[in-house]
Amino acid sequence: MAERYVPTVVSLAIQRRRVGWLLRACRRHGPEGWRNIEPFAAALPCTGWRSNVSVSTVSRWETGATLPTFPAIRRYETLLARPPFSLVSVIDTILRYHAKRLTPLPAVRRPAPEAALATRQLAAVLDKVCSDDAVSGTDWQTLSTVMISSAVPLLAPRRLWEEIVDRLLAEVMVSDGVAWMQRFETINILLSHPDSQEAAIGTISSIIADRGTQSLVGTACLLDGSGHPDAARSVLRLLHDPGDDRVFKGALMACVRKIRYRHFTEAQLGTIAWYSTEVAADSTVNEETRSLAASILRTVATPPDAERTIVSPAMASLLTSRVLDGTLSQLSHDVDGYRDLELARIIHDMLFDPVFDSRLYAAFLLQASPYRDGVAAALTSEVARADLRAGSAWVTTLFEALRVVGTARQRPTIEQYVVATGISQEVNDNAAYALGHIGGHTSYEVWQRTIGHHLRLWQTTQAADHASTLDRLVYALGMAREWSLIRRLAQTPNLPAAVSTAAGWWLTQPQRIRASVTPQTIP
Repeated sequence: MAERYVPTVVSLAIQRRRVGWLLRACRRHGPEGWRNIEPFAAALPCTGWRSNVSVSTVSRWETGATLPTFPAIRRYETLLARPPFSLVSVIDTILRYHAKRLTPLPAVRRPAPEAALATRQLAAVLDKVCSDDAVSGTDWQTLSTVMISSAVPLLAPRRLWEEIVDRLLAEVMVSDGVAWMQRFETINILLSHPDSQEAAIGTISSIIADRGTQSLVGTACLLDGSGHPDAARSVLRLLHDPGDDRVFKGALMACVRKIRYRHFTEAQLGTIAWYSTEVAADSTVNEETRSLAASILRTVATPPDAERTIVSPAMASLLTSRVLDGTLSQLSHDVDGYRDLELARIIHDMLFDPVFDSRLYAAFLLQASPYRDGVAAALTSEVARADLRAGSAWVTTLFEALRVVGTARQRPTIEQYVVATGISQEVNDNAAYALGHIGGHTSYEVWQRTIGHHLRLWQTTQAADHASTLDRLVYALGMAREWSLIRRLAQTPNLPAAVSTAAGWWLTQPQRIRASVTPQTIP
């Protein structure tokens, strides 16, 4: 039986340890020839490396004592037959979120390009961005690498920055996996770079004002990436007048990092505390958002009633151990008696951290790890044994986690929950959203049946929860690039207004955006 896990505060040091954990897990559960550290260290150097790599250097990387270099992580991907940038992108994402201070520089530094090369690269990428050409994730990372180097002075009018950010955000909102992480890293650099941040904040605010946008939660949350006073003021405006629950939740999520980085004045913190108090005490607000509000309230004040958590600590420990046991039971082999103590902590954070972003980035770690299949199977077992008649925060986090770590094997189960009866409508809603990201592919026939089911329910009841599920299904259809089905749905009479708007948004996405971000084939 696995040990019971007691949660700890997640610091940057812990995240660095998790970078090492990811590299070590991929190696020890990877190709058999690299499970021993000595031959792996000997094979790491490649063309352009100035020296050999010692076993102690690899050990320091894999225990989190030191951060590996960018070329080293890319070499891990090559030797372990991992998809290009699959480890680099996850590491960039988690280290940026947990960084001690906001900076355009990535934690894993890139080799600085030579000035003449940087000038050519910048010109080539800007030509693509400002045209109808496709822009790849590597192109965006080239732009950000040149931006943070001193090789080329960046003097550009605001309208050019706005054009760059507008296109980048359009691609962020319709991408997934590594493609999303590469673009997400670039938008964070633009938000924190002194030359581009004001244009980035203004563009994000304009997009949020357009209620037809599909990814309003994530777009509002992006404001946590800038320390400019305009970003703090924008977050306060969205809390005061969000327009809908998605924008309010995104603004509340942005407060987590912005409070940590001291982006707010004392008066602004007082306003945030007031909103958090109201939300934490409002029983009509979903449990997950109330837990987030209570977590923020504990940061800015210490009221006695702010201890709301997703589940009790004892229950979280029990459930974490159960998922851990289920994960380990799926492993095809043991590795010399090696016991992975970090795995339980990451599983716990994926399921029970009150902050959505922290849960998401823990899930990214597990998705990139060799434990993915086992975690996905264990989570599916937990869904099967959970009480799905009430839309509890625990059930919501299970579906959130499966949305990231779930594979093609779990997709048919998620498809069934979208249309299942006798369970909470919130479960249908979460399952529909999961279809936008979970591995595998849904057949045309299943899409038709699923949409038809919820259309009939909406047309019979006109209930807001069925409209919400239809909206989530439009998002999932868009992420799957099922244009004919979206077109057919858009032409359906008597659609909820939000669903009609969402379908129209997807259908009006320019071809250059569609060409830049193609759906990933996720197993």
